[in-house]
Amino acid sequence: MAPPNQVLAIETISRADASVGWCAMIGCDSGIYAAHLPRESARQVFPKLDSVTAGMVAPTGRATRVPGGYSVTGQWRFASGSTHTDWLVGGCSVFDRDQPVLCDDGRQEWRIVMARPEQFRIADRWTATGLEGTGSQDYSATELFVPETHTFRFGQVTRPEPLYSTPDAILRKMPGVPLGAARAALDYTVGCFASSPSTVDAPTRMLLADATSIVGAYRAYVLESLETQWHSLVDGKPLSSSERAGTALARLGAFRGCRRAVQLLYESLGSAAVFREETPIDRIFRDLTTMSQHAVAQHRVLTASGGLLLGENTKEPFI
Repeated sequence: MAPPNQVLAIETISRADASVGWCAMIGCDSGIYAAHLPRESARQVFPKLDSVTAGMVAPTGRATRVPGGYSVTGQWRFASGSTHTDWLVGGCSVFDRDQPVLCDDGRQEWRIVMARPEQFRIADRWTATGLEGTGSQDYSATELFVPETHTFRFGQVTRPEPLYSTPDAILRKMPGVPLGAARAALDYTVGCFASSPSTVDAPTRMLLADATSIVGAYRAYVLESLETQWHSLVDGKPLSSSERAGTALARLGAFRGCRRAVQLLYESLGSAAVFREETPIDRIFRDLTTMSQHAVAQHRVLTASGGLLLGENTKEPFI
């Protein structure tokens, strides 16, 4: 799928349930990962199109070079969908014996390793505020052998299609989750007031209208920025600074904006919003609060994007 359609698909799932949408969004990284593996390795690792992946790509593990691959030791968190995944991935810093392996730019090599979930120790510590249904568990390994053919680096792809040409490919679909969750909250709140609109006071109407405009604005920004980026990728053009910043800012805005919109809806419903057994608003608000703690919605994205808009480059790998 082209990235805007990916967002629409994830949005539809997340409108039904944010945890399901989040797991679907994470699980379908398989197709992006496959484009970083040698063709035959990819076919062996992913023999079916709906293979599921889970795991954390940040390099919190250590991969030491050994004959045929790597000896991997590390601890990772946030393995969303780990209870039904085919593969767990883990980001690692690479070493040759005790020496860090450096890339051409002088930074330490960052490699993603893949193994079956049963090869890791999995600890269920997922007691988060929201997204409780994602099974985002902790996992670890000690001196786990991973063959070279089951590892890859972002930015080194083996397929020529434009979908895979920039590392942010795994992030483009992410805004679908907050957008879908916020749309579910809007649907519910409008439904609560629709039976007797004449009784809805002006402050409540303002809250509802404000929330609707926020969600609509960021949805439009996400889809427009992805369309612009996609046209450049298809044409084989280098992404401009504004295109790179645009997709990152739209993504961040969708998370933060949808959280704010649902907070307004929560306020509009008054004390009725606090009963989690009686209304979905409480759960949706908690889901958006938790997902907005993801790295894509943090201040450093604003800093890096602001630098791009001023003509500077950024060392952020996914912008």
